[in-house]
Amino acid sequence: MTAHCYLDLKNYEMALKYYFRIEYNDPGNLKILRPIAFCYFALGRFDDSEKYYDRLSAGKLNAHDHINIGHLALCRGEKKEAITMYRLSLQMGELSKEQFLSIFAEDRPLLVGLGINPDDLPILLDYLLFAID
Repeated sequence: MTAHCYLDLKNYEMALKYYFRIEYNDPGNLKILRPIAFCYFALGRFDDSEKYYDRLSAGKLNAHDHINIGHLALCRGEKKEAITMYRLSLQMGELSKEQFLSIFAEDRPLLVGLGINPDDLPILLDYLLFAID
């Protein structure tokens, strides 16, 4: 719970410390990989984030995982891969377009903070949603 509180407060370094304790005590727990991968992403440590998402993909990825992997690809300049991941998140049927857009809007400040041009995001979303319809 402490780790999740730090995550909610966007104190990713402290959250990681607690998540690592959990991972150490329960190394087979795939659920702990999600927040670790996200914290690394939010800190701009893309290689570390990718390693945890790769480990997570040994299990079943959910729609949020695909969105976050899409964000990771976007921050690495891999726009086609990002679109593919965002499309997968929608095709899974777990999220509606409206829910996806709400999640994306919540993540927008983080993406911009990580160097994504805010003017590119509406274009990317238009392309994604046009390709789906």
